[in-house]
Amino acid sequence: MKEYRSSLGNIKIHRRLISQIAELATKEVEGIDSLAITSRMWLSHLLSFFNISGIKVDIASEELKIEIPIVVKYGYNVYEVATALQEKVLDNLLRSLNIDNAFINIKVKGVSYT
Repeated sequence: MKEYRSSLGNIKIHRRLISQIAELATKEVEGIDSLAITSRMWLSHLLSFFNISGIKVDIASEELKIEIPIVVKYGYNVYEVATALQEKVLDNLLRSLNIDNAFINIKVKGVSYT
């Protein structure tokens, strides 16, 4: 948990909330088919029913680190999609949680042909 202090008390932000914000950002970026939990798509689909996203959030150090595995739709530029996702996640974190500094790793696990 990341903890902040205000004049009224403490504010604790759980890593699951940061993961949810990053997951929602993947749905807003064009060219992303899905999150990739494992290399086997059927297993990824099954685990998604249990709200296991595969996004890793490290808030132990002063710098917030997020790792997002994705599957890109065929025909899209992988670099542009990954960069757009990094920007979208950072923008959502800034708007939602006032976090303006994060190290966001995007791992492209595959390409979707559908």
